[in-house]
Amino acid sequence: MPDLSTMRSRPAAQSLIEKLLALHDARPAQSGLARLFGVSPLNAAETPWYVGARGEIAVARALAGLPAEWTVLHSVPVGRKESDIDHLLVSPAGVFTINTKHHSGKRIWVGGRGFLVSGQKQPYVRNAESEAASVGRLIARHLPDATLVRSMIVLVDPGSVRIRKRPELVTVIDARHLVRWLVTQPVMLGPSEVADLAHLLDNPAVWRETPASAADAPGRFAALDAAVRSAAQRQTLWAGGGVVLLVGACMVVASRLLGVA
Repeated sequence: MPDLSTMRSRPAAQSLIEKLLALHDARPAQSGLARLFGVSPLNAAETPWYVGARGEIAVARALAGLPAEWTVLHSVPVGRKESDIDHLLVSPAGVFTINTKHHSGKRIWVGGRGFLVSGQKQPYVRNAESEAASVGRLIARHLPDATLVRSMIVLVDPGSVRIRKRPELVTVIDARHLVRWLVTQPVMLGPSEVADLAHLLDNPAVWRETPASAADAPGRFAALDAAVRSAAQRQTLWAGGGVVLLVGACMVVASRLLGVA
């Protein structure tokens, strides 16, 4: 069983992975013929969970490069429903909540609290503000000195990002620049304050209770991820083979027509 004694033991994207695997396990196994022709092992309902998980894992890998005095938590359960905070940071620069958004190749437009993904409105800024406020209230219930919690929206592999007006309470940033931005933030908390906050937020008892997760979930996700990538490669190979066959057929037909002429 996974270690449940600390929040930092939770792997990145745990909530998304659990939902993805539950959906995937409810379907019959993919046939050998489907695998041969490169059909994705994911259906339409599973794909958003998979994409989201890959985004959170990518951000987690970047955050692993932070200095040792930074505490990084992932998939932190907050609130009364199934919502969670993708990443939560405690550091000399303060406390940060991170909402990861994986919109590969999409156009991102930000104007104050307005947020568009390829022209479609999204409540991302409002949600990020709410996450930071929730953590701030939790801290206030346990520690006497109020601590400002800053919220972030981190974009994974966007096609373009245009920020017409920066949100007042939320930082929007490309994942490629995340760690560099974080480590340049001014020191706001002393060592004892950082230690007290890290100890508090690393305690599972202060967060919403969640069912124990399967110890093999990360490994199963890695296997599913490999299958998805393999299917995409097979599709590419089949598409390339189809082009070669089509060109060959055209050449045969052309040669016969020229011979008749």
